[in-house]
Amino acid sequence: MSWTKYIYVLLISSLMSCGGVSYSLSGINIPPDVKTVTVKLFDNKAPLVNPLLAQVYTEKLKDKFIGQTSLVLAQQDGDWEFEGSITKYVVEPVNRQTVEGGTRNKLTIAMSVKFTNRKNEKEDFVKTYERFQDFEASQDFSSLESSLVDEITDLLVQDVFNDTALRW
Repeated sequence: MSWTKYIYVLLISSLMSCGGVSYSLSGINIPPDVKTVTVKLFDNKAPLVNPLLAQVYTEKLKDKFIGQTSLVLAQQDGDWEFEGSITKYVVEPVNRQTVEGGTRNKLTIAMSVKFTNRKNEKEDFVKTYERFQDFEASQDFSSLESSLVDEITDLLVQDVFNDTALRW
């Protein structure tokens, strides 16, 4: 056995013998006593309302936790609970031009999220998450709106997931 293989085996076996070391390839950091998650329907409190946005965001948040963790969905009183509201939904011009000389607009969505951890109250928080996507001002917003909302809500869901399940 070569020296590098010997050192590698020695290093791996010493790491495995350490009882306090925990490693996960997924990076998910959910305590073992957390078994359920509740996601309440988000309220739409933005001055400009997309009628589907609250349902789209709520369902995506549920899907993220159900699909990427071992948590089970609970209708109420889950170990982890998410609720909140849409606080901003606005289309506005971007103060720059493209290289080609065209102007751009952006859709911005902000969510206020309340996270309740019934297993560890120290981790509870209320936080606002905001994301946007640019698009060509010459394009018809109504034809782009659905795809822009889809992209932005994916980012917002990932932000919440990172702050709770991954703790980044």
